[in-house]
Amino acid sequence: MLHRKTLFRSFAIVVALALSQAACKPPENAVAHGHSHGHGGHSHGADAHAEDEDEHPAFPITVWTNGFEVFAEHEAIEAGKAVELVTHVTRLSDGQPKATGSIKFVITDASGASFEHVQSKPSQPGVYLPKINFAKAGEWQVALRIPKDGKSVEVSLGKVTVYPDHDAIHKVEVPEKLDGIAFLKEQQWNHPTLVRPVGRRDLRQSLSVPGEIHLAAERRGAITTPIAGRILAPIGGSRPRLGQQLSAGEIVGRIQPVFSEISSRLVEARAAVNRAAIELEDARKTFGRIESLAKVEAKSARDLQAAEKELRLAESAHVSAQSLERAYASANAGLLTGKEDAPMAVTLSAPIAGVVSELLPFATGEFVQEGTVIARTLDPREVQVHAFVPESQSVHLASVSGANVSRPGRADESLTVFNEQVGRIAVIATEVEPRSRSIAVHIDTPNPDNRYRIGQRLTVDLHLRELNDIIAVPDQAVIEEEGLTTVYVQVAGETFEKRIVRLGVRDGGWTQVVSGLEPGEMIVVDNAYAIRLAAVAGGDVPHGHHH
Repeated sequence: MLHRKTLFRSFAIVVALALSQAACKPPENAVAHGHSHGHGGHSHGADAHAEDEDEHPAFPITVWTNGFEVFAEHEAIEAGKAVELVTHVTRLSDGQPKATGSIKFVITDASGASFEHVQSKPSQPGVYLPKINFAKAGEWQVALRIPKDGKSVEVSLGKVTVYPDHDAIHKVEVPEKLDGIAFLKEQQWNHPTLVRPVGRRDLRQSLSVPGEIHLAAERRGAITTPIAGRILAPIGGSRPRLGQQLSAGEIVGRIQPVFSEISSRLVEARAAVNRAAIELEDARKTFGRIESLAKVEAKSARDLQAAEKELRLAESAHVSAQSLERAYASANAGLLTGKEDAPMAVTLSAPIAGVVSELLPFATGEFVQEGTVIARTLDPREVQVHAFVPESQSVHLASVSGANVSRPGRADESLTVFNEQVGRIAVIATEVEPRSRSIAVHIDTPNPDNRYRIGQRLTVDLHLRELNDIIAVPDQAVIEEEGLTTVYVQVAGETFEKRIVRLGVRDGGWTQVVSGLEPGEMIVVDNAYAIRLAAVAGGDVPHGHHH
């Protein structure tokens, strides 16, 4: 009865196929691994078993542990006769062969007695061909010691069975051929194929939506002319430049009104003072009359309060009118005297601290009308991310607990804009935008080094919930093929299997696998496309495999 040993699903997986004994099978069922391993195998003379003329079956062993993949093959082992243990050593870090240096085989029998065999160098990069003589029949433990970073790491190859004689070997069940995609070690080394064990990790479920960088209104400033006149530079200074950092209240220019303009304004201001004085006098008289009537209860307390309010408003209006009249009088006096240091111009100042983002091309001395914006500033130290959530996904809005942003096509440069330490949700819109049918989520976030540009378009990943201890693989391990989501699993050193998987949450370069993989299985995480090509070619790929 055919059987194969179970593939142990862990990072230190040992694949030791068909090392047990059973009834002899016809040689046409033997594994055709395609290797040329040198010596032709057993010989029994002219009347020996006819199958000895065929290639002998190979017993494969595959181990991934301690930074190495070791793939070894050997024929059925007869006690007292040297057997060639074809050993391929690959670095898991980069998928490349161990090209130089010795390795040591440590062989231990059931009693604990052991001996060592040192293979001084590979016959070709990554391939060692030791010939080891097992003195007696039984189970032997084989371990490999490989130099690494000035130390020696041990890789256990598990147990091999040594048979007492040639007749016993002919009763051995040959390994059942593994179904899968053949991709030889030399091909893997020529097209570096990295494998990693499937593991578990914590992921966040996220909702990926488009977004833009905006600036809150209070972080925008406009330098506007309060009166008509000629633009002048500040006394002893110069007008601002595009990109210049300004402080709040910093003087950036002056507006010099023409004489007729300021004189006209002075006349209007004096008239306003007179009107305010008359209204104040009327308010005082009204308050006095109502106060007298309220004492004899001819007017209510509410009437008295209303009269007092009107009096206070009239007093305030009168004070304001007087202040404006003084300002125009001072400016008018300066225009009449023509003194450089006289208050003959109205100063222009930056309303907020910020960078000059727009500068209108008015020449010094050019006349501008009242209310003209001559420059705009912005303070980009904190920006607002506007994420646009489709109406169909609005059920998730109550679960948003964080957010990352990335530029389209640059998910590897993701930056956090909202979590417990960074940013905050300013507001979630209560209305659906009618054209895009989306709901805006506004996130206030710091903007160190001006990394975000106003108006920049982004992809926003809104964090919804945490998924703990789930099976996940690197994104690059997943391949879309003919509408199916697949990965490639290395089931043995030179055998791969295409596996259809069902995916779930994606987060930070990792993807949840809902079904199709088990923890510990070795998947191809780099250059899986080479395996796919080998599958399409039916294993018929270039580069021969000779040791």
